[in-house]
Amino acid sequence: MNSGEMKLTNFKFKVSEYVISKDGKSIKCLNCGMTSHNPIDVRDRYCDNCHIFHEREGEDYEFSWLNIFKSAPKEDKENGIDIWLSNVPTAYRKRRINCPGDITIRHKRVSGAKTEHIKILGGECKAVLYIFDFLDCLIFVPIESIKRALMNHAFSVIPNKDQKTSLAVINLNDLKYLKIPIKKTEGENLSLKED
Repeated sequence: MNSGEMKLTNFKFKVSEYVISKDGKSIKCLNCGMTSHNPIDVRDRYCDNCHIFHEREGEDYEFSWLNIFKSAPKEDKENGIDIWLSNVPTAYRKRRINCPGDITIRHKRVSGAKTEHIKILGGECKAVLYIFDFLDCLIFVPIESIKRALMNHAFSVIPNKDQKTSLAVINLNDLKYLKIPIKKTEGENLSLKED
């Protein structure tokens, strides 16, 4: 990478929270997997299981290349956005190990401050993608996939080394993800542009 720029070609993904059936008579929540045939739920884009009104029907993100920019501190603290990949709000976590087959997010803090776990489940996380930067690869995970794993309790909780936080550990087999193998030296990470 040069000058904080990460270049990918033909990069495209779609973010959606629900799917309406072809006949328009049911809605499937992509957060929890529940399908409702209630016409009011379909009309209002509502999931009775999650108790949420869905906002995103299927927003396409497509680019021929990506610029990476740091987010504003307020975006990180309030909305869980660490970086922007062009126009894509993204969460980012650096790991100083090879990929062990799982990802971790902060579960709880002793201080009581909001964590990724709380922001994602509560809908406060406005990032649509989470990048996990391991020594041997980059793992791209849609936030909706992490939310589904958290809602289905498909994770374990371990204490962090600092003893001030705990981490939710989610196996990659329980997620939709893209793995990009990379070669880099220890300590090297995504270079970020100041906006």
